[in-house]
Amino acid sequence: MEYSNQNAYEENFYQNQEKEEEIKEEVNTTIRLGFIRKVYGILTCQLLFTSLFCLCCMYSESLKLFLISHRGIYYLIVFLELVIMIVMICFRGITRNVPINYILLGVFTMAESYIVGFICSLSNPKVVFMAACMTCIMVIFLTIYAITSKTDISTKGSIVFLLSAALLCLVIFNFFFRMKILHVIICCLGVIIVGFYIVYDTQLIIGNKREMLQIDDYILGSFLIYTDIISLFLYLLSLFNSSD
Repeated sequence: MEYSNQNAYEENFYQNQEKEEEIKEEVNTTIRLGFIRKVYGILTCQLLFTSLFCLCCMYSESLKLFLISHRGIYYLIVFLELVIMIVMICFRGITRNVPINYILLGVFTMAESYIVGFICSLSNPKVVFMAACMTCIMVIFLTIYAITSKTDISTKGSIVFLLSAALLCLVIFNFFFRMKILHVIICCLGVIIVGFYIVYDTQLIIGNKREMLQIDDYILGSFLIYTDIISLFLYLLSLFNSSD
């Protein structure tokens, strides 16, 4: 009798444990989904702002003239963007501090929009449209691959770093020698590397692999994906401009 009671007690204990684990998994999944929605909601606002600003730069003659005649502002904003980028990547605690994180992301988005708008104002609108369409298609397919793939790209950070270092060396070399063929190679390599970054950062946000962003890193997540998408667009635009 005592033996049967002990078995029943152990059975109930294990059943309760399984139920608790299932509840915890459901709660964690719900929290993660909320985090993902927040990241992509912020990202959508960033991309909409950048797209609208670029359209204004391409079709407003007065704004285009202002951008071209005030080159100093462009270089100042490039410097500001680099400073904010370093701060957000190196000091992750700031990206979790409200409202400083939103302010930094907002200023970075405006700075990036100004830079992209300036470049688009000097480009053929048809080429800009082609680059934008190609960017959308690539981002959609890369995101689907990142979500559905069993390959854990989030553990390949060292490979991403080495590829980025190689690209930086080529950019510095081309800065001094200005070779058109090297420029095309840089653009193609840049597209490949940024595509790798999109998969890498998407898996960090989705969190279904070994490495992932914490739920407090929603600003960092949107910052990473936004930077990847803009970089992909600029590489494609530069590639199409070189062949236009």
